[in-house]
Formats: sequence, C-alpha cells, structure tokens
Amino acid sequence: AARRQDVLLDASAAMALCRELAAAAAPGAQLLRIYWYDAAVRADLTAEHRSVAREPGCRLRLGSVSAAGVQKGVDTAIVRDLGTLARHRAVSDAVLVTGDEDLHTGLDEAQEWGVRVHLAAVRRDRILAAIALQ
Repeated sequence: AARRQDVLLDASAAMALCRELAAAAAPGAQLLRIYWYDAAVRADLTAEHRSVAREPGCRLRLGSVSAAGVQKGVDTAIVRDLGTLARHRAVSDAVLVTGDEDLHTGLDEAQEWGVRVHLAAVRRDRILAAIALQ
C-alpha cells in the first residue's frame, strides 16, 4: 500500500469523480457541496490542500498529524459535519468515500435523522485517474 506522502492528487479529477459518485448514488438530488477531509502537519496547507480548496463547491476540512505521523481529528470532523447536516435537514443523501471502518457511529446518527448514507466503492482504475504515485 502506498503511503499518503507518496500520493499526488489531481483535485479536478478527484472532484469530478466525487460528483459522478454522488449523481449515481442519489439520481436527481442537488449536490450541496463536496467535503474533503485530510490532515495537515501544524495546520500547514500543502499544494494539494490549496488545489482542493480552490475547487468550486468543495469545502476542505483538516485534522492534524501527530508527532508519530498519525492523523487526528479527521474522523471526528466527518462525524460532526454529517451529524450537523442531518440534524439541520440540510441534506437528504450523503455519499461517503472512505476506507475507514471507524465511522459507523456517525453514519448511524445521520441515518437516525433520515439521511440516506451511501458508501461509495471506487474501482482502483478510477482512483488512479485522480491520483498518481510518486
């Protein structure tokens, strides 16, 4: 498996893939925005973070990276945002693209508020269209 620092992101291709996944999961629904979650060392934005933040309709949300190189606060931000959107009835559907299994509690809460949560599976060749290994 590639390390995060070895992955380069094509933000435009990644956002196009997210829009495609959202349209497939919730046909006819209006896309509110794309939330992009990552972590940053000392809150320093990388070139990738800046390119994601410039994408129309995208909201960049950052956690932190511990001294041991572990992401902190990313899962919490996802669960918090999803719960807030659900409680305020701002969304009817949420599409989550993640490899993290720790988000089930947050998904359950959103579903209790009536949000249909779609877990999107992305084929490896589609992911590779949006990222490149260094």
